[in-house]
Order: sequence, then C-alpha cells, then structure tokens
Amino acid sequence: MTYNNNINENVTGLVKGSGTGTFSGVTVTQYNSLIGSTSNGITSVAPGSTTGVPLVSQGASANPSYTTMVVAGGGTGITSGTAYGVITAGTTSTGAFQVVTPGTSGYLLESGGSSALPTWVSVGGSGNFVLIQSQTVSGVTTVNFTTGINSTYNNYFLLVSGISYQFNNSVTSTIAISTNGGSSYILTGYRSVFGNVASNSTTWTTSNGSNQYLSEFGLLSSTSSIISGGIYLYNLTSGSGYIASSAKGVCADTTAANTNYFICAGQYETASTTANALQVASGNGFASGTFSLFGILE
Repeated sequence: MTYNNNINENVTGLVKGSGTGTFSGVTVTQYNSLIGSTSNGITSVAPGSTTGVPLVSQGASANPSYTTMVVAGGGTGITSGTAYGVITAGTTSTGAFQVVTPGTSGYLLESGGSSALPTWVSVGGSGNFVLIQSQTVSGVTTVNFTTGINSTYNNYFLLVSGISYQFNNSVTSTIAISTNGGSSYILTGYRSVFGNVASNSTTWTTSNGSNQYLSEFGLLSSTSSIISGGIYLYNLTSGSGYIASSAKGVCADTTAANTNYFICAGQYETASTTANALQVASGNGFASGTFSLFGILE
C-alpha cells in the first residue's frame, strides 16, 4: 500500500519510517558510528578512548567495536611494542604478533626453532670477530678509527684489503694510537721489529728499535703494488699492561711480478694506557682499497 502523507511529526535525530505510515526519531550522538539494528532499526557505536583505533567487525551476530585489529583482518593483534624491538609472528598463523626485546650491542638474533621466539646471542662465542667499521680509501694519507674502540672489546683486528698507493715510494704504512678520541695521535714511545722477504729472494730484511709507530705493514709501496693482510691489536682498552700488535701479509708488485711477505710486532712502552682511537697512515697516500676494524669477543 502506498501512502501519500506529509511528515509533520516533531522528532529529534534521524527520521525512521515503519513502512506503514508511522515515523519515529532515532537519536544521533556526535562522533558515534551508525549501524543497522534489528527490525530495520538504526543504532550507534561509540568511539573508543584511544585515537587511531579502528572499527573492527565482530562477525555476523554482533555489533562492530573500536578495538585492536587482529591478524586475520590485516592487523597485528597487539597494542604496543618495545622501542627498537624485533617484531615476529604469533604462536599461530593468525595469532597476535610478538616482540623480541633488544639484546646486547653486537649480539646476533638466533633462531629458537619453529615453536619458540629467537634470542640474542654472542657471535659464536670467544675469539669471534665483530665488525666495527669499514672504510674504503681514495686519495688520502691517513685513515682514522675514532668510534667503537672502548671497553666492549680489549683486542682488535684490522683487515687490510687490496690497498694501493698514489705515488712510488718504498716506505711502509703505519699504525698509531690515540688516548683522546683522535684529537691527536701518539707518535713516540713505541718499540717494534719489522721483517720482509721478496718472492725472488731468500734473504730476510729486518729493522727494529724505537720508532714512532705501534705497527707497520707493506713495503713495495709503488702505484703498481697491492697490499693485503691483517694486524692484531692487543690490550687496547683495559688500561693495564702494555698495548701490543702483530701484523703479517703480502705486498705484490703487479708490474714487476714480485711479492713481498711482511711481518711486524710492536709495543707501546708506557704501561696501563687506554687507547680509544687508531690512525693508519702512509706518507705516499692511499689510492684505493679498504680497511676494516673488528672487535674480538673474549
């Protein structure tokens, strides 16, 4: 049946028709969400107290509500995390996400298998290397390491990888320490021994005594030579005993098809010194290559 009536009832809110000529008002509350109700009714859902919380379905038999979105709806199922923590999936395919709190600096995240959270562990234990910093050189005479040398590690390893020089000059490259974070470097008070032998010779050439470097490396310092090797640096940060070093590696002259093998041992003669920066230097300049400093776990 069709009705042709004017609506003149004084109602508040939304006007709802019964389909039989009866009209009534549905109260509307500011900021509420309107949803369908029983018998063609209209109801509302009040917003939550937390800004940003979505309106989430509660299925076909209940009103939606403002709440945390679950994984099945594309959410996380959690309302907060831990600063700098690692997010993982839940205990089931639709379970709420989980958070692994941050671990000790330098540690790695190790799997706990298919039914447990991963955990932070040291890098394999004593004697393993942790990269502190790598520097690729180009047209410089000094390379400074001024961060990461602290009480976390007492012993360090400097990897020399494919270093070439800017100019021809048969000198060794050197390492010195700093106790003021790299504001200045100590250039006296060391004692060392350096030796090398060429691939076309059976004679060792050595030098020793007091000099201005903790360690030396290389020898065939020409633009056609490439240096690779490693330097162990002992007792840098304990503040007791002596700081010492040992180095070995190869320096190959690609033009002359000649290779030098070098070794070096050194010590800073003042006991109980705490170093916190290193400088690698070459008077004839580093043209290319990479220096990588590692801390050694104990």
